[in-house]
Amino acid sequence: GKAKKPGVVYLATVPPYMKPQKLRNLLEVHGKILRLYLEPEDETVWKKRKKAGGNSKRKYTEGWIQFEKKKDAKKVALMLNGQQIGGKKRNFYYYDTWNLKYLSGFKWEHLTEKMLYESKTRQARLRAEIAKT
Repeated sequence: GKAKKPGVVYLATVPPYMKPQKLRNLLEVHGKILRLYLEPEDETVWKKRKKAGGNSKRKYTEGWIQFEKKKDAKKVALMLNGQQIGGKKRNFYYYDTWNLKYLSGFKWEHLTEKMLYESKTRQARLRAEIAKT
């Protein structure tokens, strides 16, 4: 038979302080998740907030979720986008809204390439800053 193609959903905004495992638990009910990646907020932003006495937990800015089946990925994006996360009333994320988009033709490799490129440019930028001092 035809090999099942995985599908990737993009999470444009991650609810404050939501951890990857929590996200997986919330979305896994809609289909098997192969991989999940959340982009951590900028180190300097986090350090500033912590220093100012704010929440020391890390925030994530955006995320990608790879479902085993493309149809599950599509379904999740269609069904949940714009919906309140809800769940139990005491759920910390009750009033947050899902901001999901199905990425057509997106492969996980695209993401790893993007991360490699960004860490390289970040390192280059750091080296440039160090060279200036």
